[in-house]
Amino acid sequence: MNPKLHHRFRPKADWQLLQDSIQEAWGQWHKKNFPESEQRVIGMLLADRLELRYPQADMEVLHKYGLANSPEAAIINVFSPDSQRWDVYISITLSRRVLCPSGRAQFFVGGDRSGSDQLPKEFEPFFNKVREGREQYNAEMRYRPQQSEQEQYPTWNKIADELKVTGPCIREKLK
Repeated sequence: MNPKLHHRFRPKADWQLLQDSIQEAWGQWHKKNFPESEQRVIGMLLADRLELRYPQADMEVLHKYGLANSPEAAIINVFSPDSQRWDVYISITLSRRVLCPSGRAQFFVGGDRSGSDQLPKEFEPFFNKVREGREQYNAEMRYRPQQSEQEQYPTWNKIADELKVTGPCIREKLK
């Protein structure tokens, strides 16, 4: 039986419910903010860029010797202003299979970098939004309800107040 919003969080009994709520809420958030149609367009643009970067006739030769493959997804290294590094990695499914040197289906977005693997500035808003969402998600996944001075855990209502994205999902589940 699920607790109600006014019930206190019970670490052993409620931990899985909290984790499931976070996963569910972020799944909904992801679908709403990054519709499949938008992801398909990005996947098509990335496949086009890989074909431009790696002539397919050349890749066919490398493929014969096991030096090229056609990955399902490209890895995008997103620049994080907080760390001043490309330390957020996002996988985007390509719209079609494109041969490229093994391990080279990757791009960089943001920051001060040049080269054929740097995506144009037009891509930055999409991937920055994904990066910010991922950072918020990670913060909510690390959330741990804390005991008060009276050694009581917060109510589910208070937990819902503290979790920006997961809060509405918790309220819906436990009303």
